[in-house]
Amino acid sequence: MKTQDTALIVEDLGKSYDGSVGVIDNISFTLPPGSFFTLLGPSGCGKTTTLRCIAGLEQPQRGSIRLGSDVVFDAASRVNMPLDRRNFGMVFQSYAIWPHLTVFENVAFPLRVSQDRRYDKASIRAMVDEALSTVGLAKLADRSATRLSGGQQQRVALARAIVRRPRLLMLDEPLSNLDAVLREEMRMELKRLQQQLGITTVYVTHDQSEALEMSDTIAVLNRGRLVQLGTPQELYFNPSDAFVAGFMGSPNILGASPPGMIGGDGLAAVTLTDGRSIVCRFPHPLNANEAVAVSVRAETINVVSPAVALREGHNRLPGTVITTGFQGEHVRYAVDIGGAVLQATGSHREQFRPGAAVALDFAHDATLGLRRDSHPS
Repeated sequence: MKTQDTALIVEDLGKSYDGSVGVIDNISFTLPPGSFFTLLGPSGCGKTTTLRCIAGLEQPQRGSIRLGSDVVFDAASRVNMPLDRRNFGMVFQSYAIWPHLTVFENVAFPLRVSQDRRYDKASIRAMVDEALSTVGLAKLADRSATRLSGGQQQRVALARAIVRRPRLLMLDEPLSNLDAVLREEMRMELKRLQQQLGITTVYVTHDQSEALEMSDTIAVLNRGRLVQLGTPQELYFNPSDAFVAGFMGSPNILGASPPGMIGGDGLAAVTLTDGRSIVCRFPHPLNANEAVAVSVRAETINVVSPAVALREGHNRLPGTVITTGFQGEHVRYAVDIGGAVLQATGSHREQFRPGAAVALDFAHDATLGLRRDSHPS
């Protein structure tokens, strides 16, 4: 099975429910054909609303949506293609499997109720068999939906979403109901399936590890706005502000005084709120007097004895170990640096006990100086 390669263009999408507060505002992005795109953010940030607007389940007040040469929605010209004509496949968080139908009939359902095209029995059989084979469920076609595991239910939902060879596949937190082991397995399976089909995919999640592992491009949303768009590497190493850094897994965010005008990707010294000075890399330009936050990832911090000499090009903050947590190859530390607590990851070969005096060393270029918040007031 190979679906159509189609680009998706979303421009200035906006929606509100009460006419004043925007649930989403000025959402714009362009996806190349066959890409895996993730809408990432906390609950209530607008990611599912954005997905539902693209699908046709919600109607925006502003903006436009195009799939290839087709205008799916345009507020200015009052174009709003009906949901059943968009030919989009969608998998919901709940999977929405019909319990009284077999696996085959669950997957065949979109073909039987199709309004824009009639399918004969032979076509339905061939298309359902192909979809089930693609997701690895060919041998379970006659099984009752009530006798499926969580992972099998998800595969049925995927088969149903792709059976009509959709132009766009949309997935709304499809892994959230699975246990941790199965979730890891299904991440790889979803990515494999998406690459096999070559289908442009929009994925919604609040899990940054899912987004990093599966996506070609990620859009981070905060309070209805798209605050950064980029590859997983760009968002992980060069977040646009403190919110993105924190949401992409950095537990260490410190306040600092503004250093003045800063050009992108330059080094500059900043003063922390406790008066100590450290050197940061600024991945994005900052204006003078702009509020600054410092982000240091736990895995970039070396936990050493205070007697160890400081290496050139590194910052150092003295502290006291509060707690430790064994994680196999690594030990997770919470370290009090006086007025703040930093998370750090150390080797299991040299462990410091709670109460021990330590030094936290981290490279200048691994210490990020960021806007405290790029969201407009």
